[in-house]
Amino acid sequence: MKRLSIFALMAGIASAPAFAQQYGRTPMNPPTDQAQQRNEQTQMERRAMDNALPTMTFDQLDTRHAGYLSASDAQRDHWLGMHFKQCDTDGNRQVTRPEYDACTNAVK
Repeated sequence: MKRLSIFALMAGIASAPAFAQQYGRTPMNPPTDQAQQRNEQTQMERRAMDNALPTMTFDQLDTRHAGYLSASDAQRDHWLGMHFKQCDTDGNRQVTRPEYDACTNAVK
């Protein structure tokens, strides 16, 4: 009886790594939350885009030829949309060409 118990214990211990490997769970590799991984990836992508340079020129964004960019104009370029308030140095809710040039040159 004692030998049968020891055999059963050894068989259980021997099969644990195979079971864990089959399901990808080991003490060193706990299960991960896929939603959390996607969230972390999205945050990394957003940080990279926030630090990126503008992709459109002032003239490409100023489709109305108004000589300034509104917040809605700025949304066409992700970087400028994120930094609009910083670029609007006089706080009039418009980014003029000189403000745009100064702001984009500061990050280049």
